[in-house]
Amino acid sequence: HSVPSTVVVEAARLMGTNKAALLAIKGDSLVAEEVHNLSAEFRRVFVLPLDESVSGRAIRDGAPAAVDNVEGAPLVDATVVAAGGYRAFLTAPLQSYKGTYGALSVFFERPRHFSEDDKTILATFASQATVALENQSLMREKDVLARTDGLTGVFNRNYLELTLDQAMRAIHRNGGLVSLVFIDVDDLKTVNDQRGHQAGDRVLRDLARLLADSCRETDTVARYGGDEFVVLMPGTDALGARKVLAKIDNAIQQRNAAAPDETPLAASMGLQTSGWCDPEELLLAADRSMYAMKRQRTAATPG
Repeated sequence: HSVPSTVVVEAARLMGTNKAALLAIKGDSLVAEEVHNLSAEFRRVFVLPLDESVSGRAIRDGAPAAVDNVEGAPLVDATVVAAGGYRAFLTAPLQSYKGTYGALSVFFERPRHFSEDDKTILATFASQATVALENQSLMREKDVLARTDGLTGVFNRNYLELTLDQAMRAIHRNGGLVSLVFIDVDDLKTVNDQRGHQAGDRVLRDLARLLADSCRETDTVARYGGDEFVVLMPGTDALGARKVLAKIDNAIQQRNAAAPDETPLAASMGLQTSGWCDPEELLLAADRSMYAMKRQRTAATPG
């Protein structure tokens, strides 16, 4: 289970009820990010201003708050109550020294009196839940950093090689094709020498963006290293891959035409389509195809 799901389930169990919600701050509002035994309608309508809700006030004050009976209680939204089917609730802020995540609320189907012990128990649990949520967020950030290129934001070489290996395993089991495009930025060293490395970095970022925008959700765009990029297209034959190449080439031309004062972007591309084979062989074949295109361009350039 995800951490938010575990938090709401355990909060309800701890407090002796069967309904709970994890409320997250979104701008100036609170939304129901995760719920336990509460309807989809409750999640939809639970969008409450921070300053005009009980949980929002609890977050502001940094202390738990209780509503023994929702009938006529201030700052209680009747539409949310109807969707949730509860008559009393207890809420505690999810806060740490790093900041405020939101609030944790437990709901009861009948009115009841909440003691100070009730508030302390939920507040203590919310404090521990905040640590768990922050740890999950840190793990996700580390996972993103481990598989993406810091400069361009596309995947890195390690992730590409892992994905390519998985694609080849799938082809070995089930058959099929995979296409791979090897892309090399033309004259990047010249750009760096004449216009500076910041200009070269902008060229790399622009190409990465164009590749990501031109490719499909099932494709993997990765920076292979330096001025080289790779697009992996599982389940794609040569005809389908050439359509993607044409789209990439058109995007590069449009970029250059739309920004004539920017450093021109040019790239050589090599395509290889294959059934099952060694992943390194596929990369090498696409690389050779790309360099063949680069040599043709160089030979065709006057002088």
